[in-house]
Amino acid sequence: MSYLKDISRFIDDWILDSVIRSLHVGKLFSILEIIGCLGVDFEFYGSSPRFIIDFRWYKSLHDSEKVFNGVALTQYYQTNMNLIDCKHVFDSMLEEVGMSLNVLCPKTWGIMVANQNGNDARWCRFLDLNREISGIFALFSSPTGKSIMRGIEALESSDLNRISHKFASWLGRRQQYSSLIKCLDAG
Repeated sequence: MSYLKDISRFIDDWILDSVIRSLHVGKLFSILEIIGCLGVDFEFYGSSPRFIIDFRWYKSLHDSEKVFNGVALTQYYQTNMNLIDCKHVFDSMLEEVGMSLNVLCPKTWGIMVANQNGNDARWCRFLDLNREISGIFALFSSPTGKSIMRGIEALESSDLNRISHKFASWLGRRQQYSSLIKCLDAG
C-alpha cells in the first residue's frame, strides 16, 4: 500500500472497492465504450489522465464533422500502454499495437473475474495472455515487460513473496475519468 500516491480514502475502503468488489462486477466501462455508446450525440472532450491533443480552440468546442471522437480513439490506441504502467510515460506507438493491448487486457480481466467467482479452469490462459502483453511491452519498455514476467513467475510458483518490488508497485493504478460534450445537433 506504500505505493499509493495521493490517496484520499481509507485504505480498507479502497481495497474493498477497487480490488475485491470490482471483480464481482464482471465488466468495467472503458474509454472506448464511452465513445461507442455516446459518440453519436456526444464528443469526447477530455480525460484524466490526459492523452489527447486535438487542437480544438476554446471558442470552437464543437465540430460539424464530429472528428474529435475519431481523434480521441486514435490517440487512445497510440497511448493506452500508459494506462497499464503509469510509472513510465511512453511515447506514442503504432495504433495496431494499442489495439492488440485492448484485445488482450479485457480477456485477462474476464479470467480474473471468473477466477474470483470460483472458476479457475482458465488460469493457464491468463498466464499466456500476460506473456503476450509482456512481449508487447518488451518492444518499447523492458522494465514493464520484465515486471509482468516476474509477476507470472511468482504466480506460477505459488510463492507471492517472490513478487518483485517493481511488480508490487503496480497495485493502486487509478481510475480514468472522461468528459464529453453534448453535440449541438443532438436531440
